[in-house]
Amino acid sequence: MENETQNKSAASENLAKVLNLGGKALVTAYDATVSTFSKIFSTVKREVPVISEKTKGIFTKGFTFLKSSETSELETKIKEYEKQIKDLYFEIGREGSKVSQGESPVELEAVKKLVIDVRNYEKEIERLQKRIIEVKEEKEAEALRKKEEKKAQKLAKLAEKSKRNKNKDEEIRKLIESNINKALKIGEFESLSEQEIFGKVARDLLDTEIEIQCLAAAELGKMKNAAAVPVLMEAVKFEHPELIAEIINSLIAIGDPSAVPLFEAQIKSPKYTVRVGCLRGIYKLGDNETAMSILTEALRDDHPEVRRNALTFIGWKDYTSAVSSVIQCLKDEEPRVRKAAISTLANLKDESSVLPLISTLGDKDIETREKAFDALKSITREEIKIDVHASDKDLEKSIINLKDWWQKERIENVSTPEFTQALPEVTKIVEPEVTQPETEIAPVEPEKAIEPEITQQVIDEPVQVEPEVTKIVEPEVAQPEPEIASTEPEKAIEPEVNQVTIEPTQVEAEKAMESEESNGEPV
Repeated sequence: MENETQNKSAASENLAKVLNLGGKALVTAYDATVSTFSKIFSTVKREVPVISEKTKGIFTKGFTFLKSSETSELETKIKEYEKQIKDLYFEIGREGSKVSQGESPVELEAVKKLVIDVRNYEKEIERLQKRIIEVKEEKEAEALRKKEEKKAQKLAKLAEKSKRNKNKDEEIRKLIESNINKALKIGEFESLSEQEIFGKVARDLLDTEIEIQCLAAAELGKMKNAAAVPVLMEAVKFEHPELIAEIINSLIAIGDPSAVPLFEAQIKSPKYTVRVGCLRGIYKLGDNETAMSILTEALRDDHPEVRRNALTFIGWKDYTSAVSSVIQCLKDEEPRVRKAAISTLANLKDESSVLPLISTLGDKDIETREKAFDALKSITREEIKIDVHASDKDLEKSIINLKDWWQKERIENVSTPEFTQALPEVTKIVEPEVTQPETEIAPVEPEKAIEPEITQQVIDEPVQVEPEVTKIVEPEVAQPEPEIASTEPEKAIEPEVNQVTIEPTQVEAEKAMESEESNGEPV
């Protein structure tokens, strides 16, 4: 019984494969003998081989084009017909199971009718399939037509643009020619030969080949004649990036500041080499305010080479006000930019960059770590000991310790007298030491004698006291020679006011000395 079931299952599977050739139709087991299914299998395989091949194509062939509404409807109809064919195969199997031993199921009228229906459905499926192919071809033809139309429109636009560019280039060439003639007339040339060579090279800018134009621009830069500046600036209007880059290099070589506006206009060029050239030109020929603004802005450029050059020029210009922007570049994704930022900070020597540089000692790039280490020693002027080649864990610990050290160092520096405001000191009043002066003796007016009364200086705010006039008495001693005493600038004498009897000439001399001591200024 088990063998019969296996044979029956195998026969059903073979029948499904032959009739449907998709392996998806399931044949129900009918109450029939194994021989009946074998007959149906062999007979139908022999009678309807064409139908099976067609059905195979329908079940296995896919569609690779986009479905339109018509295509979708056709495919839905095909699926309905395929379902009808499956149902007919079931009917054929059912009718075939009714024949007796030795009879052919194909000879049955019911089976013949079912086979005809299957063929009709197959023909209809084939017709629908052809229509789907036609729709596909129509869509492809329409797409090709539209593509050709777009291509023609694009070519027409290009032709129009080329025509406009040609007219524009002709206008530019006329202006260049005019500037060349003007330069030959008013330009300064050492000889007629130099003038002739200048004109020949400059006219190569009128060539239609970009390579020749670039060579001409480079050669004019080598001549370093200011007469070429208006000619080169006019040639920029050709708007060719390679030519513009060469023109900028030549203008920098000539060194005429009148080219700076051109550099500012081309700093947003899509060509990074042009932007780098403009930065170099602004660095060399621009004023500090313009250069500072443009170089700082270039630190945010998309291209790393532009950022690197901007950092270098900031360092060479000693723009300490750009330190904060340079510090941000220590986190740049490009190692070249990070190393350039370290070099710039080392050149600026601003202590606010020390902590960021200490953090950079943990950079993933070894060379960047080494440069940061050297920069720290240069800025702090301290012998810093740290192994930048240590393992991540040890290096991280060393960096923390180094940060703590620097913060303590800063606190100590702030608390030293160098960083504190000096308080006013008490001026000590002492007796002056009389020395032999080397200066000339001040003239003394006769019959005038005063004795200054010196008051004690106030510590917080020194007060200058006017001298009091002392009583004049008749002299009892001979007139002595006046002596001039020099005082130290930071010392004052103890005030002792006594009534004295002196000659008029001596009184005036002492008045000059004591007035000098009171005011702290030389006579």
